[in-house]
Amino acid sequence: LGVIQQHVEELRRGSSVSSFSSEAQAQLRRLLDISEDVYVKVAQQKVLKALAFPNMYDRFDIVEDAHCRTFEWIFKGAERDDEISHSTVESERLSDPERRDEISQSVIEWLSSGSDIYHISGKLGSGKSTLMKFLCNHERTRAELQKWAGTRKLVFASFFFWKPGSQTQKSLFGLFRSLLHDTLKQCPELIPTVLPDLWQHHCFCFFIDGLDEFEETHQVDYKAMVEILASWTKTATDDVKLCVSSREYNVFLNFFDRNKRLCLQDLTKADMENYIRDRLLDINDLEKESIIRTILGKAAGIFLWVTLVIKSIRRRLEDGYQLSAMEEEVNSLPDELEMLFEHLWRSIPKSSRKKACWTFAMVNCLDTAREGMYKVRLDLLSYSFLDDYATDQSFAFAAHFLRPEIGDTTKAEREEMARKRLNRHCQGLLESSIHGDITYTHRSVPEFLKSSCLEKLKPALQGFSAKNALSTLRLAELRYRVPCKLSESDKLALGMLVSGIVGFRKQANLDQAPFSFLESLERAVTEYQQGEGLALSQHLNFNVLVGEADDYVSYRWGHLYAPQEVITSVFYISAFVGQHDYIGWKIQTHPDMIEGDLKLAMLLSPLYEGAL
Repeated sequence: LGVIQQHVEELRRGSSVSSFSSEAQAQLRRLLDISEDVYVKVAQQKVLKALAFPNMYDRFDIVEDAHCRTFEWIFKGAERDDEISHSTVESERLSDPERRDEISQSVIEWLSSGSDIYHISGKLGSGKSTLMKFLCNHERTRAELQKWAGTRKLVFASFFFWKPGSQTQKSLFGLFRSLLHDTLKQCPELIPTVLPDLWQHHCFCFFIDGLDEFEETHQVDYKAMVEILASWTKTATDDVKLCVSSREYNVFLNFFDRNKRLCLQDLTKADMENYIRDRLLDINDLEKESIIRTILGKAAGIFLWVTLVIKSIRRRLEDGYQLSAMEEEVNSLPDELEMLFEHLWRSIPKSSRKKACWTFAMVNCLDTAREGMYKVRLDLLSYSFLDDYATDQSFAFAAHFLRPEIGDTTKAEREEMARKRLNRHCQGLLESSIHGDITYTHRSVPEFLKSSCLEKLKPALQGFSAKNALSTLRLAELRYRVPCKLSESDKLALGMLVSGIVGFRKQANLDQAPFSFLESLERAVTEYQQGEGLALSQHLNFNVLVGEADDYVSYRWGHLYAPQEVITSVFYISAFVGQHDYIGWKIQTHPDMIEGDLKLAMLLSPLYEGAL
């Protein structure tokens, strides 16, 4: 823990930090009549808040959960009485069940009594991240680790590197902050100081996924990174251990102990068969067994290859093809994942190519925007309006707009329609995650598009603005919603949605007078809240409004006071995100917008640093 803290401090060196003196803190506590326990808890939360960063758990959350009955073998242990040799020569002679038993035994032994670093290696798309998430969530993992911990307090944390994500999601800085945050959250007693005599009461196990997704720098390459990780286990051999995963790069294979390693693509044939049978369960065809054998024979341990092929087969079956006609096509598919991506790209129908390019551009725009303050989403409901956008880019501004109670389709039907269109347009290269967001099927897809399809995308993207399309589709989704009375948590979510859209468009300089989009968004927000869009609580305290910047970012004021207020108005949020042109235009055309001290305060508080 001390080593991690040291690395964080080294990365933060040069930043200025100011604080009250100990005497001033004591006086404040006496003045406010704050007990020592409350003061400590507040201080702990301040530290955790400083360590946390946006999207800290995003990569973990979007990794698909293991399919039913897959990876269960890893906790079954060796079921045979005879000894299994651990030599490479003997392992190569083992059958698949025997090899899985051997690996299961090694994993359980490492969790319950082992040390140092356990390495999960595998080819691109073999399922390493899914296995790491499976292990992190499985109760057996903690149960075995508790045996290792004994009477000590077990601290378990994980971090999933993600190259397409923000800088913190693919850097050592993000790794250090995330692990330190999760460690101190579980052990707040370690926050004041890390003392040597505390080590005997704690032990630490960290799961770190995707070492190959770490972004190398001039100062720190892959070799330097793994040396840093190894130094943690050497500093406290009996108290710190790591489970890491990576592609089969030589730097990782050479560095980590081969006796504490599993090669995933050699262990998942039975898991793949279970997955295929489950996905084709409703198909009664004499050719099914034959095509299952064909898929397993060509998969070469790449689980992602199997899932993409099965998706393609299911789409063809929905289009009326017979399963018997699919086997020849499966045989013709390329074995390598990158070549399969190329095949899927070429299979996009010509009629869908333009909208496919638009969709890829929007998803890429979302990935690029992850590091910024303002974010929007692209889910199935908003995506269902892409055809309307293609016909008229201002369709969402219309006075009369389709809603489920007056339209011809329900929300669920629109989402299902959008899912089918996404599959048709993008041929499985994009998917809807379990949280509803449209994203890449695998992080290697954007790498493929960037390296192989960039020039092919350009003609279809002429005159297309991904940010305008994304924000317009989100506006359409908001207008589609049925107006309702919102709870405070709903208002907070709405406020964050509005701030994301306004800030997103401000960064791209998309809005000029007469600000048709922002005016339409304001009307949509007001309609959705049944007329409450511009309503302000008369109990809102002016002094709270001129608080710290953190209050502006969350658009929630008075969180230390009552009552709380959440701002959802496009007009006021525009002031906080710096959309000053809109504020000036709005005041000129509607002077009554700032009548009254409260409304004036709402504008002056965020604008006092900028020019109106």
